[in-house]
Amino acid sequence: MLVFRPSSRLLLDPVLTLFPPFLVDCGAGIGRVTRELLLPLFRCVDMVEQDQTFSDTARKNMPEDRVPNVRVL
Repeated sequence: MLVFRPSSRLLLDPVLTLFPPFLVDCGAGIGRVTRELLLPLFRCVDMVEQDQTFSDTARKNMPEDRVPNVRVL
């Protein structure tokens, strides 16, 4: 489990007030940041990753039946 500093959350606070609660995480990798930092803050997160191995790992880590508010594209 990753632990993020409070400054990571502070960086996102202004974004949360300006934009809808939806996010596209480009270059999402295997989804650790998405799972630990972004999902608690946004209603829906689309993960975009070009590397097939990373995308496959992200799908295993966050299957849609357990984490319905994230899609791996």
